[in-house]
Amino acid sequence: MKNLKMFMPAVRLTVICLVVTLLLAGTNELTRDKIAKQVVAAGKIQQQLIFPDGETFPKIKLDPSVVQSMKDKGIIVTEVSEATAGGQVLGYVFVSASFGYAGNVVATTGINTDGQVVMVKATAANDTPNLGKRIEESSFLAQFSGLGTDKLTSVGAGSGTVQIDGISGATISSRAASNAVNQAIGAYAYLLEKGVIS
Repeated sequence: MKNLKMFMPAVRLTVICLVVTLLLAGTNELTRDKIAKQVVAAGKIQQQLIFPDGETFPKIKLDPSVVQSMKDKGIIVTEVSEATAGGQVLGYVFVSASFGYAGNVVATTGINTDGQVVMVKATAANDTPNLGKRIEESSFLAQFSGLGTDKLTSVGAGSGTVQIDGISGATISSRAASNAVNQAIGAYAYLLEKGVIS
């Protein structure tokens, strides 16, 4: 009997952990579809902000060999969509990421059919407020608008690149945003060259 009392705290703790795990798994199961729908809706809002005239934004399914070839060149994008209106292609929306100070900086970059960056929207979800999160501000992101896709960007001096003014105190996050935009520019150039987009 004495030995049984000694194990009771461990048994109670095990039961509590099991119940909490089951509750978390149930909550995840109940909310998974809603969260997925919210992510899709948020992406659609970003696309609509970048191409306000866009009516549809179908995703472009990339062949695995194309994705691998881009990765071999250091180009990684998580999503490519086509912005269309009245059956005409307005441009393309690329979602890419680069590791910043406190996590990924995700950039949604719109590039028109003339090869110019239309607009960039970025999020730094885990970054420091009033520092790294400032890369989400339009005053920083506006520097990318109007750039041609013939040159990459850099924060600070860079040979053969367009210089972007970083945010003071948030150089790492500023560079991450620039790198994420460069991924989109690289993807645009590569997919255009391969005839995947026009």
